[in-house]
Amino acid sequence: MRSHIGHVGLAVLASAFLMASPALADDWFPPYSTYNDGMWNKLYVGAHVGGAWGDSDWFSPDFDTRTSPGLDSGTAFGGQVGILHQFGPFVAGAEVSYSGMDDLDGASTCPNASFTCHNNVDNLLLLNGRLGYAFGPLLLYGTGGYARAHVELLTPSAGATFHADDDVNGWNVGGGIEYQFTRNVSLAVQYEHVNLQDNHYRLLDSSNNPITDGNLRVDSDFNIIEARLNILLDTRSNYIPPEPLK
Repeated sequence: MRSHIGHVGLAVLASAFLMASPALADDWFPPYSTYNDGMWNKLYVGAHVGGAWGDSDWFSPDFDTRTSPGLDSGTAFGGQVGILHQFGPFVAGAEVSYSGMDDLDGASTCPNASFTCHNNVDNLLLLNGRLGYAFGPLLLYGTGGYARAHVELLTPSAGATFHADDDVNGWNVGGGIEYQFTRNVSLAVQYEHVNLQDNHYRLLDSSNNPITDGNLRVDSDFNIIEARLNILLDTRSNYIPPEPLK
């Protein structure tokens, strides 16, 4: 069932845009015909869906051994809210986004070969700055900042399964391309690389009793490519919309 969540999200996102476009009044959504200075002075809220993949690195001092369960291809889906301000052709802003992660997990043999090391990443929060260059309605931009996600570890074996989980801090960096099709709608494609800092975990048994002293270290890195739909609101009181295309 989880494998269908991303596909459903993509279908809903595309359907909402296609259904909404013809129903919106032309005077509220005029197409851009020429460059309009300050057209990226916007508040925005939107949704996104895309693919995610990556890797993780486990280190156990007890065995002085590393293992690297890959984070298999999964789906990222969620929403974002932000603000942009234009200075000539330059655009700066800030954004908060949340992504649920479907099937971003992986497994490999643990340093203790009797166990399998399995991890899962979910609930990704990004607090980012944005800086870009506008060519009229086309915006090329970079983005980066703080990242936080929930990481769950499992070490199943024939006799027992141990577990641990934590909310892990990190950073992210990326970039994208965004286009204003109308005064109030834009579409974008964005790439992000996320690094979750080396974190210490204490494995617990099925009764939540600790079986390690917290010296298991796990570092996670993953990538996201996503399509985004934003609804834009002007932040200028003297906004004059450009002339519609003839």
